[in-house]
Amino acid sequence: MYGTLQTLPRPSNRKRPRSRTQKTEPQGIVFRHVAELAFPIKPVAALGHLTGASRSTIHTWLSGEHEPPAYVLAIVFAEIMRQLAR
Repeated sequence: MYGTLQTLPRPSNRKRPRSRTQKTEPQGIVFRHVAELAFPIKPVAALGHLTGASRSTIHTWLSGEHEPPAYVLAIVFAEIMRQLAR
């Protein structure tokens, strides 16, 4: 020990872990989110009033079990555009 140079421990070459993954898959647009954007308060009641569909049918649309018909999508997007035009 005496008379020899002590070497400092070398820093690790290991990279730090990244906070997010490199490959992320884009998330799809869910009808529930679009409907809640158009009708933030009681979306089921609003969609039932505008489309004439039953509550159970609207719940299956919002849960993602079934896709809503195109005319329902048109109604929801028209409401969003109406709100943006204000």
